[in-house]
Amino acid sequence: MKKTILTLAIALLTSHAFAQNSCISIKSDRLRLQCYDKASSEKPPAPTATPEAAKPEPMKKGIVFKSGSWSVHQELDAMTDKKKCAALYEGAWTVQASDKDFFVSLRGRGGVRGYTVRIDDEPALPLRLADEMERDLSAVRLGRIFDQVYGAKRIRMQISTILNTVVAQDIDLKGFAESVDYMRQNCKD
Repeated sequence: MKKTILTLAIALLTSHAFAQNSCISIKSDRLRLQCYDKASSEKPPAPTATPEAAKPEPMKKGIVFKSGSWSVHQELDAMTDKKKCAALYEGAWTVQASDKDFFVSLRGRGGVRGYTVRIDDEPALPLRLADEMERDLSAVRLGRIFDQVYGAKRIRMQISTILNTVVAQDIDLKGFAESVDYMRQNCKD
């Protein structure tokens, strides 16, 4: 674009200088002065706008993908101006995943003390006590078994809360792997 404008400007200046140089050869003072007046009063043609390179489509916000019970939500991170995505189960932020982690929030439901997880029809994994991050977030974090969750059809959880209650979660993973694949392909900067 800059090259086009520069070329156009040089061409206009050259044609203007050429017009003034042609006035030099006129012998009559009056006619030569008229020639200069005409050359200096002529406005160069306005540069024609050349189309800029196609601008990228603005980033979509909100739901950008759906599969099964899962939807991918996308937004721009205010601190980094980078695209960020989360896959939500049944549109609720209480069960969500990134492209490599999986969270079940118990914020407002008693926090997390410990939990057991059962993937598909396999035996339940041993009781796991919540680590510091899980306690701080009031959420179960399944990043360490993400690959198993990614390939599964269903996950069941029994979560023991700080309030000495048990919360049961039965999560249908139909569409989960497709949502993760979408994020891996489309939610990178």
